Amino acid sequence: MGLIPILFEQPVHRDDWDGLGYVSNIARERYGVSVAANESCISLVDVYRIVEGNIVDVINIKLAKVGVIGALDIVEKGRSAGLDLMIGGMSVLLSDCLHERSPSYSDNLQMFLPFNARPNHVMPSLGFNWQ
Repeated sequence: MGLIPILFEQPVHRDDWDGLGYVSNIARERYGVSVAANESCISLVDVYRIVEGNIVDVINIKLAKVGVIGALDIVEKGRSAGLDLMIGGMSVLLSDCLHERSPSYSDNLQMFLPFNARPNHVMPSLGFNWQ
């Protein structure tokens, strides 16, 4: 049994929109793996570009880059477009606090730990029940 990736995060240069879409389509269609925009998504304008071009399935929101208000705008647009969302670039505690204080977004808002893996995907034998 090998390791099966669940996500590729920013597999190309941040300005390579065509490459990001290309890799995302191959990962999605051939392997069922999502691709996340990270460095490519630093503004609401970028989110609109991602949505209009169906470029990726996931957006990694960097709170330090976009701020709280910017993050909430990105969450709203991403959620309405059916994108999966994750919050990166902060401590697990801060991420958990934002997740808890945003109940209206909780169905689409995922908190990712380091390495973008939920504990039960990495070490199910430890008995984590991550919801």
